Amino acid sequence: MTGGGDHGIGDEFEGRHGRGAWFTYHCLLGLPGVRGNVSRCRAHPACRCGPAMPVAHSIGMSSEPTPVRWLDEPQKHDYPAAADYLQLLADPETVDSLVEGLRVAPVVHKKAKDILRAARLELVPPDNPHVRADLAKILTGKPLSPILLVQGDLTTGTPMQIADGYHRMCACYHTDENIPIPAKLVSMPVARSKITGADKKSKPKK
Repeated sequence: MTGGGDHGIGDEFEGRHGRGAWFTYHCLLGLPGVRGNVSRCRAHPACRCGPAMPVAHSIGMSSEPTPVRWLDEPQKHDYPAAADYLQLLADPETVDSLVEGLRVAPVVHKKAKDILRAARLELVPPDNPHVRADLAKILTGKPLSPILLVQGDLTTGTPMQIADGYHRMCACYHTDENIPIPAKLVSMPVARSKITGADKKSKPKK
């Protein structure tokens, strides 16, 4: 029996990975143990997780990384979320063009470790509430939404932007840094060309 507010996740996790696996799950995500007893959780025989052991292998059920399921396309609310973030970095016209480009962009696959390096971001730890929630989805076989990226610029040293999906990417990294993550990728030049093209069309011919 699982404890705390994660009864549903715990029951589903044990159903997939075997009895006692929930103790391991609590340890690797930094959650409270059964009935809040953290020491019992960490001392449980089923728990093999260590401070330097990847989440993918700390479950101890298999030597293979935990598979990650994905939706075919980002969820509708991901695009407004991306726009909210990009509005901190660009003017409204550029943001609109970027989001429009993301909506129509094809899904590509990039490794978690490469995304993290290109974005120059810190890896969020697995005990972060948002990363923990995404890890719970991974470990219970629930699909994640593809992430949304704005390409960086090597010539100017501009890092790539994770417009939406930073915590999902970190959860996948904790599972396996080499995992291919589905993403939609758009570049700033494409966005600017769309804006420039729109401006040219609006000007009357001489």
